[in-house]
Amino acid sequence: MPRPALAQLPPASPQQAPPITVQASVIGVRHADSKEGIPTCVEVRLQVENSGAQEAVFDPRTLVLTRSL
Repeated sequence: MPRPALAQLPPASPQQAPPITVQASVIGVRHADSKEGIPTCVEVRLQVENSGAQEAVFDPRTLVLTRSL
């Protein structure tokens, strides 16, 4: 069962709601498929809520997988 993690971009002032909220769930680990040219990878589901005035841009090439100790 996935356990979602929640991250919020801090608001400019304490009276405002966070402009961006992201919920991430790790779905699972996928094994490499040499026939398809797919390396071992982690499937993650992201839900991004942008309630700020500016457009939010998501670039998956900037993601870094880390683990907590």
